[in-house]
Amino acid sequence: MPAPQPQHASLADTILCAIKADAVILTPNHRLAQALRNDIDTYHDAQGLDAWNNPTIAPINEWLTAQFLAAQDKGLSSKVLLTAFQERSLWQHQISIDPSNLSSDLSGPIQKAWNFTQLWQLAFEEPHFYAPDHLAFKQIAQQFSLHCKEQNFLCESQVQSELAPFFEQQQLSTPKAVLLYCFEELSPALAALLATFEQMGSSVTSYQPTTRSVSCNSVSFDTHQDEIKASAQWSANILEQHPAAKIGIVIPELAKEKPAVEHIFTEQFSPSYFFSSSDHASPIYNLSAGVALTKTPIVAEAIFLLELDPYHLSIEQISHLLLSPYVRGHQSESSSRALLDQKLRSAGLREYSVKRLLAQIAFIESRSNQAPNPVFCALLEQLSEQHIPAHHKQASLHWPASFAQQLAAYGWPGDRTLTSNEYQTAARFQTRLKDLAQLHIIQKSSRYGVALGQLKSMLSQEMYQVSSPDPSIQVLGLLEAAGLQFDYLWVMGLHELAWPTQAEPSPFLPRALQRSHNLPRSSFERELQFCQNLTNGYQHSAAHCVFSYPLLNGETKLNISPLIRHLEPTSSTQVVGNVDGFFRRLFSQHSIELSQTIDTQAPALSNDTKQSGGSSILKDQSCCPFSAFAIHRLKATPLDWPDPGVQPINRGILLHNALEIIWGKLQNSEALQQLSEAQTQSLIEDAIHQSLQPLRRQWPELDQLLFLDTEQLRLQEAIRLCLDAEKARLPFKVFSLEQKQALQLGGLNIQIKIDRIDELEDGSKVCIDYKTGKAVSAKNWFGERPQDPQLPLYALQQQTNLSALTFLQVFSHETKWLGVTESAEQFPQLIPLNKVKEADYPDDWSKQLEFWHSQLSEIATQFINGDAAVEPFDPKTTCTYCHLKPLCRIPT
Repeated sequence: MPAPQPQHASLADTILCAIKADAVILTPNHRLAQALRNDIDTYHDAQGLDAWNNPTIAPINEWLTAQFLAAQDKGLSSKVLLTAFQERSLWQHQISIDPSNLSSDLSGPIQKAWNFTQLWQLAFEEPHFYAPDHLAFKQIAQQFSLHCKEQNFLCESQVQSELAPFFEQQQLSTPKAVLLYCFEELSPALAALLATFEQMGSSVTSYQPTTRSVSCNSVSFDTHQDEIKASAQWSANILEQHPAAKIGIVIPELAKEKPAVEHIFTEQFSPSYFFSSSDHASPIYNLSAGVALTKTPIVAEAIFLLELDPYHLSIEQISHLLLSPYVRGHQSESSSRALLDQKLRSAGLREYSVKRLLAQIAFIESRSNQAPNPVFCALLEQLSEQHIPAHHKQASLHWPASFAQQLAAYGWPGDRTLTSNEYQTAARFQTRLKDLAQLHIIQKSSRYGVALGQLKSMLSQEMYQVSSPDPSIQVLGLLEAAGLQFDYLWVMGLHELAWPTQAEPSPFLPRALQRSHNLPRSSFERELQFCQNLTNGYQHSAAHCVFSYPLLNGETKLNISPLIRHLEPTSSTQVVGNVDGFFRRLFSQHSIELSQTIDTQAPALSNDTKQSGGSSILKDQSCCPFSAFAIHRLKATPLDWPDPGVQPINRGILLHNALEIIWGKLQNSEALQQLSEAQTQSLIEDAIHQSLQPLRRQWPELDQLLFLDTEQLRLQEAIRLCLDAEKARLPFKVFSLEQKQALQLGGLNIQIKIDRIDELEDGSKVCIDYKTGKAVSAKNWFGERPQDPQLPLYALQQQTNLSALTFLQVFSHETKWLGVTESAEQFPQLIPLNKVKEADYPDDWSKQLEFWHSQLSEIATQFINGDAAVEPFDPKTTCTYCHLKPLCRIPT
């Protein structure tokens, strides 16, 4: 790796002359201004100076705003300069009242188009405004301009034109000299203002820093993800040899890719961060892409609290509130709130009022060992007291205080000590909240819902980045890197479809007009020239440059951009070398040798262990041993999530209970056959009524919302279908209903409950299980690893004189008997065992029962011994809906 040449200890003569001439040095953005200040400070330090005069270095927009404020102080202008937020809000209001019916979501593109008309000095009278969108924009823009004139408002894009007369008439002093640092182009309005300076005797010069290129290569990678990983490894290799090197990484769509990029660079430079509670991953690198304040957790929580309605709280909102670290009492009640969240999820309702929620919490605490949550309950009371209706209206000046008061009532931002990132973000939010009062010059009063929407809009436009020390590695977007100087620079993503970029003319200005005035993004020719200039600038931004491109984007094959085709190609191995894996980097930091051990053995169960789970233990152990271990021993079960109305588990219970009541009265098929239509209907209705009573008492809201009426109709149809299926059978009598039995198998003691056992005329028994789901099949009973051993397990308990096993499936307005019988004469609706190709012993019912006993005993023994191997029976089916994939990490 070649050593970097010193770039920052000296300054170009142009910069030194500008400083001596007391010139105003203007930059296109904050980043370049700060970088130049740092270079100047470094230069003076290298000269051994203890003090020096700071030159005027400022981003162009800030300097122009300062000049306008100076003009106001001298009484030269009485206009009010709108902030970006005020201007956007004014555009949204203007669009909302315009008869063209354009969406207020278009305020951004419309405002951008209007700014073009001001900065590029376009006249609305030009004959190009002919399309409907163009005419609509022209009308809105004219109304906007008229409103600004009436209210004496001034927009940022109008400042240059507003200032020019003051300088021409010498009412404002022109600077002695102006140095334009790293400007790629000037708008006509700015060029006209600078021309005024020159007419008044000022010198205006431009300067573009350059670095002599030592090496400049192109390299390809399979995917864009590989580019990012390689650039991180490349940076680490450089810093290992040259710790003081300044490195730049340019990623075209950095704002969109920030999470993935941040993860990759954290893996490279701070792998232990993923296993710690550190606030910052690493000070070595910095990603320039900010994030909207509304996307930061602490601000998103503030907005969430302000949006809560105490009369309509969804279960999602309640769960969020219970688990939030940004409200009062989280530290003291975090564990009990998490348990309460679990119980509320399984309770069944999707929406509560605060009053109903408090009652439900009291009910849960009285019926279980749930620890109390007094602070959370007090928080709910505050939610009711502090709630402001969406239609409440007051002066715009008062909304910041009202919002702050609401958040304080909830204890936002929480009881715990905030991290550095959270503290900075919360402070920025408080500043922006105060800025909301700026809207009083546009609207004197507003409703709560409108004011909150405006606050969210302002926060979503605020791209915020937590401040951090100057790092060795700067990860930047395409335009952010322009003009900056590095020792090493990597620019990626330069394939032919992305570089040069596509033209994106404004949809609200005629394309012919945009092309004739050479507006940004207006034509392919302009984009080609712009990207060529940017590429040349990158080549002279560092002594050592790498330009890369991916070969694939999904299934699409990509080629190198024509703008870097002239560069010398090199291999990825030459640029990056060998890439270490994540865990090797993690353990190498602590000089730990990495080895791999496969552990599939859990501790065996002791003889006195009581294991709940019933037949599902054997089912899970057969499907995947790790699944059985995680679910039944680690209790790794997913949280419930209520569906609207009666929950699926309750629907199954209601059907079972109703059929138990019915068969408890009938006792045999003869009684069923003798029922008249009216008697059958009465029997069904009575059974449903008895089944629904517990649910009515627990959830009266289900009655109020008519959910139970709908459930009653569903149950009537399902039960009638079941009884029709029973009528088609040979005569039988009910032997037992919902019978609970203890079963010991391979040393495992489990409890099973058989829905129903019937006795046929020949004295043989039939085990019946009701199923309301779709995925039911008798094929899953057979083989060395039966996937659904529930009914074979029941067979072991009743194997004496057992002749059939069957599901009675009730699904989608029909019923089916799904099972096997010893012979077709005993149960014609079922398949005889000798016709089942999956059967282990199709010609011998008794041997099949013995095989089930042997196999299920073996599976039970495996569970007791702690066999927890990740061995799904069939990954394509077993793992599809499994919730344990984050634990077992099996590739599927």
